[in-house]
This record gives sequence, C-alpha cells and structure tokens, in this order.
Amino acid sequence: MTNYKKFQINSDITPKKDVVFKQLFGSSESEHEGILKGFLQSILDIKIDSLKLTLPTELIPDYYDGKKTRVDVRAKLPDGTNVNIEMQMTAKGYSDKRCLQHWSKIYSNDLKEGHLYTELNKTICIWLLNENIFDEFDDYQSKWEIIDQKHHLDTHFNELEIYIIELPKFRKCDKISLSDKELWLSFIDYTDEELVNMACISNKEIEKARKQLDKIRSNEQLMEIIRLQEAYEWDEATAIHNAKIEGKQSGLAEGKKEAAIL
Repeated sequence: MTNYKKFQINSDITPKKDVVFKQLFGSSESEHEGILKGFLQSILDIKIDSLKLTLPTELIPDYYDGKKTRVDVRAKLPDGTNVNIEMQMTAKGYSDKRCLQHWSKIYSNDLKEGHLYTELNKTICIWLLNENIFDEFDDYQSKWEIIDQKHHLDTHFNELEIYIIELPKFRKCDKISLSDKELWLSFIDYTDEELVNMACISNKEIEKARKQLDKIRSNEQLMEIIRLQEAYEWDEATAIHNAKIEGKQSGLAEGKKEAAIL
C-alpha cells in the first residue's frame, strides 16, 4: 500500500464491461475469491467467510439467433444462499419481469427431482445498471423484498431479495463516503480518477481488482473478444436506429399519399 502509485483513467476497458466484470468477479482463480467476497460483503452488509462459484468460470463469447449470451456471476454462500450478479450497460437489458425470471430460475434450479421444498435456498439477485430505471426516487440503491401490506410483516417469503444499483445516480451523489460499498461502486463505475484512486488506496481487495484489470487489458485474446462484442452491439444499435428512420419515412410517405387522395 505504501508504494501505491496513482494512475489515470485513460481506457474504455472498465469493470462495467460485462466481459471484464466476469473476469474480475467470476474467475475461479484463488486471488479473485477475495475480490468477489469483498464486493458482496459491502453490498449485502454481511460477513462472508467463504463462497463457491456455481457457474462455469470459462468465458464463452457465444452468439446465436442474433442474440448475445449473457455474462453474469453466480456464487453460493456457506449457508446455501444463492447470489447472482448482473452487470448491464443499457437499460434495455433490464426489466422487472426479467429480473424476477432470473431470480425464479436460480431459486427453482436448487430443487432436484425427489428432493423436498424445504431444501430450496434463499436467492439474492444484484443488478448493476449503467442507466437509471426508477424515476420514483433518487437513491442509487434499492432493495426489494416481500412484505405484507396490512400487517407489515416481513417474516415470511424471506427467500427473495433483489438489489438494484443505478450507477448514474451514484455518480451524482453530493457526497461519497469512504464506506466499502461506495469505494467498490467508485471502482466499478470507473469514471472519477480521484475516487478510483481513493478506493484502491483504502481497500486492499479493490487494489487487487485494479491490478487484475491491468492484466485483462494486456490480454490480447480478451481484448479481441471485447472488440467483437462492441462491433456486434454497434451493428445492432445501428440496425435499430435505421429501422426507426425507415419507419418514420414510410409513415410520412403513407400520410402524404392519403392526403393526396383526399
């Protein structure tokens, strides 16, 4: 820590890139376990002694039927709790129904044929979004659980827990504290050099994550995967944009045709 040197944010290869996020938090390499544990402890506000990744850790940039496979991180805590982390760069990757579908799939997959329902484990989903989705409040983090409206009971249906973190709202906070959660979010957001440097100086696991980020940037194979992904997303966005323009032009032409008839 004493030899830590400040660095400048001069790359678009940030922890928010889904491929990069997977490499930082979803790798089975031993040095990455502390990184994932540190991040989860800060978000869930609990002590985690150990965890186990529950998805293949290999990065497979697969494309099929015009859709890109999702890259996420899943882990199981010592008490059996499932944790799923999603990183989405655009709001179109999130919807309430999609979030619940993710949760239900992970929750139900815990039940093997012939086993009892009591063996189902609590499932926590964490969604990190690079766009805002909730207009109803300004808080950057919301936690969703089930509660009885009339009696305000929260002692049943405890297996569902969903965290939504909107990074643009976090970015606009008047004051960023030095809590582990906000240090981690400063690193993941990777837009403010001073905050990122502060995070690396203040938290050894974040410093470790930053060093892993440097290794990822020097990995030509990963960089090619990211370039291909960006090209695909650019083509997809361009196609949507062009379709909208064509739709407007077609509508205007049709309108003029009908007006001429009248």
